[in-house]
Amino acid sequence: MQIFSDWRLPASDIPARPVQTPPDNSRLVHRFFSAMNQERLVLVLVLVLVLVLALVLALESQRPFETLQEPFRNRLIYPVQTLI
Repeated sequence: MQIFSDWRLPASDIPARPVQTPPDNSRLVHRFFSAMNQERLVLVLVLVLVLVLALVLALESQRPFETLQEPFRNRLIYPVQTLI
């Protein structure tokens, strides 16, 4: 019965259980924003531009073009025309 003779092991010989740490949310946020590459940024900018153009067209359809005052029409339409 030599197998059961050393059943009392010192505490230093017992392996410690690994400690589970909760996920670090700041690292997750950092990884998300660092993963956003230039193509995604361009896509977001294009979507914002499309939304702005849709808003301009919606405002223009609400009012006839001729009733807009000249300074307001210049500020609204000419920057859009230069982008196209």
